[in-house]
Amino acid sequence: AAAPGIIAPARMPVVVTPDWVQNSNDSFWLSNPRVPPMAGVSPLVGPVGVPQRLRTRSGIMEIEGRLAGTDGLPGNRMGAAELRSVIFRDRNLAGMLVMDDLKAACTATGAALNADQALGCRVLSAWDRTSNAESKGAALFREFWRKAKDLPKVWRVPFDPAQPVTTPTGLDMATPATREAVFKALGDAVGTVRTAGFAADVALGVPQSRTVRGQKIALPGGDEFEGVLNKLESQGQPLIDPKGYAINYGSSYMQVVTFDARGPVAQGLLTYGQSSDPASPRAYDQLPLFAAKQWHPLPFHPADVQAQREGKPLQLAY
Repeated sequence: AAAPGIIAPARMPVVVTPDWVQNSNDSFWLSNPRVPPMAGVSPLVGPVGVPQRLRTRSGIMEIEGRLAGTDGLPGNRMGAAELRSVIFRDRNLAGMLVMDDLKAACTATGAALNADQALGCRVLSAWDRTSNAESKGAALFREFWRKAKDLPKVWRVPFDPAQPVTTPTGLDMATPATREAVFKALGDAVGTVRTAGFAADVALGVPQSRTVRGQKIALPGGDEFEGVLNKLESQGQPLIDPKGYAINYGSSYMQVVTFDARGPVAQGLLTYGQSSDPASPRAYDQLPLFAAKQWHPLPFHPADVQAQREGKPLQLAY
């Protein structure tokens, strides 16, 4: 090891594979679920055999669906264009895992629901299960799932270490105590959104927005616990409030790279802008591109850098 007490490189996990690897700020365990994890790795690097975050599972599902040609996009390869599309379609994995069971329970329970629960059922039954800015019901689902995700035995299919990508899944609405708790969470979520001053079916981009130089920009993306690859969070904010969501964390520097005969070809976004000075015209100058899901070509070759350069280079003496 480089210093006493530090884990030696030989004991750090390594995966060498000809197909793909991924990581979404989670354990090394499922870098590629088809490759058995390296043995003897310190738990400080990441646990094995425990439930993984929904965003990790979402990334793996997107990759496997793309390569199987079952994700609705043409072909079965993950090129740069496909990767950009996958990142920005803003699928909400939590919604995909639980909404079929919730919708069925809403229909079966019917008149036994109170007014807020019934309203929540109607809104979420019509929700498209994405966290796009125009998605009506996405904010309500966020507040519902924030309350419901940690309920005891909420999952219909519990975690199975042998099926870590597809479990846990579903809502256990057949158990009376769970069903009651889930519907309470739904009704409470409707009240939370209403108290903040928004309709239950408000489009996500209304509370999830930022005003830049007088322009209100509706933002797509979802929270970590929702399993949205395009991650936006309001850290330090436990619930939606009258100002909506104060987005302060998540997708920041985004880059997709491929190669041609000349070398790297990159597109990217710096969502918070080229300048950290709020008074600068470069502050949040790329946020409208992010909201519109438009990527910017990034120069790599000296001639391209020279053509796009603004101002004189800053040369640091050291």
